[in-house]
Amino acid sequence: MTQLHRKWNPPAPFQPELLRVAKTGVLLWSFFVLIGASILAFAVYLSHYQYVSNRVVLAGEASLHRNSVSFVSAEGANSNYPVNGNQAAAGGIFIRFPKWMSYIGLENYHKLITFRGNNENQYHYMDPPDSWVKANSDPVYGFLYQFRSTLSFLQLRYTESPYFSGSKRKIFLTHSGYIIQ
Repeated sequence: MTQLHRKWNPPAPFQPELLRVAKTGVLLWSFFVLIGASILAFAVYLSHYQYVSNRVVLAGEASLHRNSVSFVSAEGANSNYPVNGNQAAAGGIFIRFPKWMSYIGLENYHKLITFRGNNENQYHYMDPPDSWVKANSDPVYGFLYQFRSTLSFLQLRYTESPYFSGSKRKIFLTHSGYIIQ
């Protein structure tokens, strides 16, 4: 910065090579700041997901009443989902990072996005089309899911639980999906 000041205010000696070094330094540090800001933004995005630990944890409690499921998450958030059928299955999306990324804080995450009835089972136990996932999840996940073959280090999956019926069923979360009790 002082070299630039000297350039604009002449009698002070100006050394152009020092100005070049200063500009190169700013460009180099800008690159690292941009990478850090991107990682921070992705961390804020992942805060909307639940961490998938190594053990089985409670994801929430669901009750099926006629054509709707009332779901209370483990954090206490209450949601209602319309279903078509007398049984329902919990459907969620998973983001899995490789083991080596755990050193920078990226583990496995999930988000319960829907409940589906047994009369709407065209995607039960299989990958739904990209358009369905984009319509039922957030835009960032939809974009990542669409390009999941390009992002080979990142495993993005949609999975559903077994069907359940009745009231007050606990939904547990594992690395491979959901368990209904």
